[in-house]
Amino acid sequence: YWATAPLSGWKVALNVPEGLILAPARVLAIRTSIMAGFALCVMLGIVAMMARLLTGPVRLITAAAEGVEAENYKATEALTPIAGRKEEVGKQARAFLRMVREVAARELRLKQAEEALRRSERHFRALIEKGQDIIAVLDAKGIFLYQSASAARVLGHAPGSMIGKQSRDFVHPGDQARVTEILSSIAATPEGGGTVEYRIRAEDG
Repeated sequence: YWATAPLSGWKVALNVPEGLILAPARVLAIRTSIMAGFALCVMLGIVAMMARLLTGPVRLITAAAEGVEAENYKATEALTPIAGRKEEVGKQARAFLRMVREVAARELRLKQAEEALRRSERHFRALIEKGQDIIAVLDAKGIFLYQSASAARVLGHAPGSMIGKQSRDFVHPGDQARVTEILSSIAATPEGGGTVEYRIRAEDG
């Protein structure tokens, strides 16, 4: 290797082994490679951690949604820890839990209302079918649509035997005009009502 002295301008020949000059470069290259590999591993670890932090809650929310779809509301309990977070995932978990609670409350109220309706129906059906009063439902033309079971006990008509028949045919001929008049009045004003006494034919005549 040649070098020029700055003051005298003399050229100086240096006989330095190439290996001695390149050794520091090789060490530097090895250290650089090690540092780069270490930095890459750290970066991959951070990426994997962030992916786990993000995809983990998403998987839990998805599983909770599938549980709710199958009417398993307990599946949402796994979201409680996530709902305490301040980031976007926590907000989504809280919104999902709030929606599920509202849906569950509505479903509970609906089931309670349905059960109350069934109890009421059973109660009034028992009153109608076990009572002594004859209850019938007619259409606008006076055709029987429903007859209570008491019609069999009081008049002897078999259950369902009056349905589809004209109610006038069961009324005494002397009372048919008054009954027809009151039924016509009720049909004209469904929200109104009326009272009439009449004789009705029993099964034995």
